[in-house]
Amino acid sequence: MNKAREHASDSSYPASPELFGQGGDALDWLLHELRQPLNLTRLVVQELQADLRDGSLDPEALSENLEELKDGIDQLATRLGHTRSFVQRHVYDKATHHPLAEILMQTCERFRTHFPASKLELATSDCPAISAEPCVGFALWEVIVNAERATRENPNPRVSVVCHERAGQAVIEVRDNGVGIPDEHVERVFEPFFSTLGAPGIGLPLAKWMLRTIRGELSLESTSPSGTVFVLSLPTSSEASDG
Repeated sequence: MNKAREHASDSSYPASPELFGQGGDALDWLLHELRQPLNLTRLVVQELQADLRDGSLDPEALSENLEELKDGIDQLATRLGHTRSFVQRHVYDKATHHPLAEILMQTCERFRTHFPASKLELATSDCPAISAEPCVGFALWEVIVNAERATRENPNPRVSVVCHERAGQAVIEVRDNGVGIPDEHVERVFEPFFSTLGAPGIGLPLAKWMLRTIRGELSLESTSPSGTVFVLSLPTSSEASDG
């Protein structure tokens, strides 16, 4: 692959703050990421056309270029499939609000139903008495499902969700005793379509975006070979009313 094509492969992954900045839109974000394999395919076609014009096309290069075209098309088809199933699972009424503790309990019960082998502990006794949008449950779901994937090699998988108030915010800590995240991948955790666990790589970045639309945040607090901690933070009712 030439330098231009290498650049095309990398250029569709701007840093998370750019992806999830003010005025962003989830659909725009998804479409932006789906364009990457199309850009790569376009470059391959342009190279083939240039080689045909100057008569420098040889069978070996043609075979290589066609294989790259196939890879780009396959990648696009896979991403479209992941995106379609993802959106179908997470349609919700943004105008509906529920007590935060209720959203956490419902999400955790859903998790226990889907993943009975993974022990999930939930503590809401110190949870602030605020209302939240359903996207909080969506974000929590993506984080705990990610934790479940990380703990599959542990004979005693454990995931804990603890909600409390800290520095004027509602904080939801999700801890697991999984494999952790390699140091070289920490900065890519919220990069769209990136995953070290065999997942589509859509959930965490979109969860981060959704929380930011309600002035919340999703961050990786710590990771080690013995587990990882993600933190969801939300404004309290008083902060939300001031915004």
